[in-house]
Amino acid sequence: GPKALMHSIKTARSAIENGELVCIFAEGKLTRSGYLQPFQSGLMKIIKGTGAPVIPVYIDELWGSIFSFHGGKFFWKKPRRWPYPVSIRFGKPILHPENEKHVRKVVQNLGVESANFRKTYQMIAPRLFLRKCKSRRFQQKVADSTGVELT
Repeated sequence: GPKALMHSIKTARSAIENGELVCIFAEGKLTRSGYLQPFQSGLMKIIKGTGAPVIPVYIDELWGSIFSFHGGKFFWKKPRRWPYPVSIRFGKPILHPENEKHVRKVVQNLGVESANFRKTYQMIAPRLFLRKCKSRRFQQKVADSTGVELT
């Protein structure tokens, strides 16, 4: 409730004032859609007057993992694969951000960068072939016109 929220904000401010690093999800909750949600005002309440920079971070490729609401539930689901790839992108520190919307815009831009980068390493044919070979260890993988099978 509201008391717990204020306690969290005070605890985070105190940690920052003591020179500690504080990591928060400025949306205030896990997304149910996989899309970036509006940032809450608690972010600004935490940093106001501390002089602490905000380090924007974008976490990509989590949707579908056990840490998402994929499948209609949080956490208690079987991972689709293991290990599950996750990309994390850090932005430049923001000193004295205007408001939470400004920080959200920077994080959105990191998301665009992350999506563009992801295009460069997605499953091109040779990589897909190697991954399939690895997952099918002793099963047939290649056969040529002479009938020779390779595993």
